[in-house]
Amino acid sequence: RLELLSLEKEQDVAPTGMFSVGGGGLSGTLPSLNGLPRIREVYLGHNSFTGTIPNDFLKGVADKSLLLVVDLSYNTISGTIPSSFSNFADLRLELERNQISGIPDE
Repeated sequence: RLELLSLEKEQDVAPTGMFSVGGGGLSGTLPSLNGLPRIREVYLGHNSFTGTIPNDFLKGVADKSLLLVVDLSYNTISGTIPSSFSNFADLRLELERNQISGIPDE
């Protein structure tokens, strides 16, 4: 089971259900992370991701009542925030410096 994957330089983080590739120079469309049921933190900021946030981006998260931190800031992501994000009771979503065009009505 994945508890920590980090490709950042000089990072000192304890394994706590984190997925981090912030500042990793990644590009392309955002991958779906629906195969990570225990993920609690996702750091994909400061990359070159384009396109929209996939509808199934976090579909596989098992406990949607716990805090989930998602940092997608400083990419080139466009479109609307997926309506499936409303299933999370405590979602901290960082999207600054993207081209998000809307938030779903739900």
